[in-house]
Amino acid sequence: MRVHNIKLEARVNFETLGWQGHTLSRTQEVSLRRHRVNHGITWDEWWAERKTTITEHRRAGLIEVFCGCGADPMTFKEFENWCNYILGMTRPIDSYQWMVREIAYNYDTQFFRIEGAKRVSLQTFRNSWFNIYQKGEAVRIEHHATLTLPLPQLLRAQAQAVDEIYKEVIPALKTVEK
Repeated sequence: MRVHNIKLEARVNFETLGWQGHTLSRTQEVSLRRHRVNHGITWDEWWAERKTTITEHRRAGLIEVFCGCGADPMTFKEFENWCNYILGMTRPIDSYQWMVREIAYNYDTQFFRIEGAKRVSLQTFRNSWFNIYQKGEAVRIEHHATLTLPLPQLLRAQAQAVDEIYKEVIPALKTVEK
């Protein structure tokens, strides 16, 4: 399972925070632009060849961070490293201020094929849906969710999910191999 995309938001008071956002020193040149819809200041950062878009809404006291990496989804370890990169870059902002607003996971399997349909979509709840489609030789299963969850809670939940996968799935696979 891999992280397909993620959107984080933090509500902050820019004056008391003292954070200068787009003036942070970094190893790369950034090009500032106005967001086409809400006119916030937007720029792109690159981490492990994945584009992360950051938008400051100073009047609203909001910072948005979006990483769409569907072409090269992140493993859980890469996702954890990306989170550490974001938290390090935005150091004055406490990790519990970062709320996960959207997240999408995908899982590719070689054991299935989809015949007779391009895509199967299933909305399980108002803010949660699945897409299943053929991606080359594999079938990709994506789960998308919109939510409000502190980033540290998401990281803990992912670690627990990985532990459960190793406890349940790996022994089952070993049995199948025999």
